[in-house]
Amino acid sequence: MPAAPFDLAAAARHDLLAAGFHPDLPPDAAAQLATILATPAQPAVPTDLRQLLWSSIDNDTSRDLDQIEVAAQTPAGIQVSVAIADVAATIPQGSPLDLHAQDEAQPVYTATLNFPM
Repeated sequence: MPAAPFDLAAAARHDLLAAGFHPDLPPDAAAQLATILATPAQPAVPTDLRQLLWSSIDNDTSRDLDQIEVAAQTPAGIQVSVAIADVAATIPQGSPLDLHAQDEAQPVYTATLNFPM
């Protein structure tokens, strides 16, 4: 009889729990996330910089583009601009999602599953 397939995602979750991480959202944080995802975003009127050749270290399938950068030659030299996601615009300080992120402090990326902070 062939051996059961190894569940790498379950092993990663097990190891994270054993190391003291909390990879799953607590119920209050999950409820807050569901509310955020169900509410249409009302962004401020940003400056449209899509014409710039932004780069990222993330792969082309990533949904976690929290920092991108662009460099441009100017008369004074090279200007580097960095765009950083403003998490505080959606996640209030002290809220369940913020407290979970503070507890985790670091996303963990495994071969089969990513555990966000």
